[in-house]
Amino acid sequence: MSNLVFSYPAWAVLLCILAGALYAGLLYFREKRFAEGKILLPALTGLRLLAVTLIALLLTEPMLRYFEREIEPSTVVIAADNSASMVMGKDSAEVAEAYPRMIQNLRDRLSENFDVAVYTFGDEVKEGGALTLDAPVTDLASVFTEVKNRYANRNLGAVILATDGRYNRGANPRYMLGAPPWKVVPVAMGDTAVRRDALIAEVALNRIAYLGNKFPVEVTAEARKLDGRKLTFTVSRGGETLHSETIDVKGNSFRKTIRVLLDADEPGTQRYRLKISPSEGEVTLQNNVRDIFIDVIDGRQEVLILAGSPHPDVNALRNAIASNENYKAEVKLLSDFDGKIEPYDLLILHQIPNTDTKSEELRLAVLQSDMPVWAIVGTQTNVGMLSRFGLGADLSGRAGSYHDVRAKISGDFTAFGISEGTDRFLRDAPPLKAPFGKWRIANSSDVLLRQRVGSIDTDDPLLIVNRTGERKSAALLGEGIWRWRLYDFAVNGSHEKFDRFTGSLVQFLALKADKRFFKVNHEQSFMENERIVFNAELYNDAYESVNDPEVSIVFQSEEGKDYPFTFSRTPTAYRLDAGTLPVGTYTYTASVNRGGEAFRESGRIIVKPFDIEGADLTADHNLLRALAEGTGGRMFFPEDADEIPDWLSQSSDLKPVSYSTEVFDTVLNLKWIFFLILLLLSAEWFLRKRSGNY
Repeated sequence: MSNLVFSYPAWAVLLCILAGALYAGLLYFREKRFAEGKILLPALTGLRLLAVTLIALLLTEPMLRYFEREIEPSTVVIAADNSASMVMGKDSAEVAEAYPRMIQNLRDRLSENFDVAVYTFGDEVKEGGALTLDAPVTDLASVFTEVKNRYANRNLGAVILATDGRYNRGANPRYMLGAPPWKVVPVAMGDTAVRRDALIAEVALNRIAYLGNKFPVEVTAEARKLDGRKLTFTVSRGGETLHSETIDVKGNSFRKTIRVLLDADEPGTQRYRLKISPSEGEVTLQNNVRDIFIDVIDGRQEVLILAGSPHPDVNALRNAIASNENYKAEVKLLSDFDGKIEPYDLLILHQIPNTDTKSEELRLAVLQSDMPVWAIVGTQTNVGMLSRFGLGADLSGRAGSYHDVRAKISGDFTAFGISEGTDRFLRDAPPLKAPFGKWRIANSSDVLLRQRVGSIDTDDPLLIVNRTGERKSAALLGEGIWRWRLYDFAVNGSHEKFDRFTGSLVQFLALKADKRFFKVNHEQSFMENERIVFNAELYNDAYESVNDPEVSIVFQSEEGKDYPFTFSRTPTAYRLDAGTLPVGTYTYTASVNRGGEAFRESGRIIVKPFDIEGADLTADHNLLRALAEGTGGRMFFPEDADEIPDWLSQSSDLKPVSYSTEVFDTVLNLKWIFFLILLLLSAEWFLRKRSGNY
């Protein structure tokens, strides 16, 4: 149904009619040439009146209001578990063949009545991803998070969840799901029967040890349906057995905690293998072995966190730094500070400089030394004095003005590597309170983080690093990073991403000046599903960055196999993405020839196994049943999966939804109006012509 809407008052229509009448009257009132026909003169007058009236009405820009109806069919999402545990049982070959076929059959049949979207999940959720069944972890909660984000305010009817119910990352899906308006329909894969198995269930250890010390490793071993067996537990390194003991299994559900004290006698990243001897009839042997990695370091660096006043940021920084045993963090207030910075390797200034008279004394001490400094700007910072600390940043703006900004990693920052996933974590983290204004950045500064205002990425810096002579500095132009650490724990269940990001910056700043002409930067260890990313820098004799020569690198495994690669050039340096490598220890040699002079860098990395998928192969159908019952769904088994389309079709909840939208369109877009006016004027012209008095 539609009707006309005028932007002018109703009496304007009468004016349009009056305009048509006046025009026609003036044209034909005293016209004698058409007087011989009684009908001709009124007809000509009426045609001209209608044409002019219509044209006048169109000049008032009337709108046509009507409603458009759109019908959205119900959507069904199929989420298929793509983790490696799906094919770790005895029937793995059968599952690998039948599982993708079941998903495809469901998709084909459901497409007859619904819109269907297929996702795979493991360590990440992918739309339309192939069922490779090799994901190293299972995150069930991420499926529901993705569905909620993508299908909010959509006609989603059901989520078919094909999985064994085991998860080893993320929140418990039962508690984070809530009460969605759609059903969860699990397809219960796997086997709930407890099978014969010996496994290393848990390992507790400190990832860092100091050279010359002993460090403990606590291992929880489990044995199922192996009553009366004797198992051997060993700890070895490089083929040498460091510890061995016998486990006497008592009962069909046996659990024992073993504590081992090992010597940190070699520096660097050390790989230890924990192993339980295999027993006949075990469902899998993958969970009998666990590799652990310990960073054995020599010495600590001292970090002083100097604060203008107590603030939760200070505690977050201290805890993040303390999580790395390479560093020791000490906190002091500026009012209590004695001015001595020599004992420390890094100085972190929180909301300093401020109005305290000691700020000037501290500034002179900093500028007279090569002490690396990290300044955090807040509402109590004297921003006008900030540039005098040589941090490479100066603000021009209204004093005392602040706004909320989020962070985005700058794509052209290459001073040190950023771990995978950090960019997304920082983009989603709570905002910081930053001074409002235009920041001027020194040429010696690199932008690590840029500001995001709302959903808009800006070029304004949020975190910069600066190198002036032998001194390195950083400036975080906003306060409130304690929220980042809490957000990390709330989302990921740990502070790992925040602590790792903070640790990378602290390590970069506290690291002593390195005057080598060729440098290779990288992480010491990678997970087997993590991409191997290296950065390289090359300098000329004036210590200016160059990247004209080609940089090559060769990784060599413990078995002697070589993996050669060539670095890609960035605007000022080099970058290598070597993809993933098999689990093991690799030595590498990177080489470059600069003007006839050869440079080489050697080192070692370790690729760690991501083996938590094989830790427990008993399916958790109770969790799946609870998800179904809590959302009005129903749990099916693989052999009954063909019944799902019929069951969903009979559900009263999965129906198309009709949406009505009110639409306003100008009458000028109606083509028939043009042709009507043309017809009226043409008819008038024809009658005048026919009468012979045109």
